[in-house]
Amino acid sequence: MIRAVFAAAVILGAGGAAQAQSASPWAFSARLGADLPVSGDVHGSADAAVANLAALDPTLSGPGVLRIRGRSWDDLYKAGVTGAVEVRLQRTANTELFGSFGYTQAKGKRGQVGLVQVTNAGIATPIFGTFGDYKSYALEVGYRQYFTLQNPALKPYYAVRGGLTYTDSIAATFDVPGTAVRLANVPFYDETWGVTFGADAGFLYAIAPGAELGAEVGLRYTTALKDADGGLRG
Repeated sequence: MIRAVFAAAVILGAGGAAQAQSASPWAFSARLGADLPVSGDVHGSADAAVANLAALDPTLSGPGVLRIRGRSWDDLYKAGVTGAVEVRLQRTANTELFGSFGYTQAKGKRGQVGLVQVTNAGIATPIFGTFGDYKSYALEVGYRQYFTLQNPALKPYYAVRGGLTYTDSIAATFDVPGTAVRLANVPFYDETWGVTFGADAGFLYAIAPGAELGAEVGLRYTTALKDADGGLRG
């Protein structure tokens, strides 16, 4: 999955533009922002024949087909909230290393994931899915490069980062409107350790000795989540 991150940051201590005013090479920062899915699917597409739909709903009868259609993270999740704390170490006047611990959460939303097609009747009924919240923790390290402008209080920068993520398990509830079909809390993804890497661009502005405000935008790539055993997957 690829995500876009938009964040505002508060830096205390040294670091960036404020570092020149402090003898300590260390700084601490906090970041809060929005996390938006850019690429990647929650599930793929698949068709499954059902010999007798009455096994799903007594009001239905005869053979049918479950047609699951791929849906992206943007289809089935709202924009997320992300936050992180950083420890930063100045290496030169315009470079620093950092370590970060972050948390991201996105609320699932109800969306159509496929169709139940009744073969004999030639009709199709939509299948909807509601997915549980996405909750992920990240431990990252990275490098940040600043650029010098005529205004010494303003410091644009770029950064690269990488690390590990832990994502909670995700379950989903599926229903077919107008029928008795409802599959609740179906395991979909297991708890997953993964790898993440990304890049940011932003700026810091010194508001006082040892204090800065900033904003940044970035992209994050995270490896795929682990499918749940016995779950429904496309």
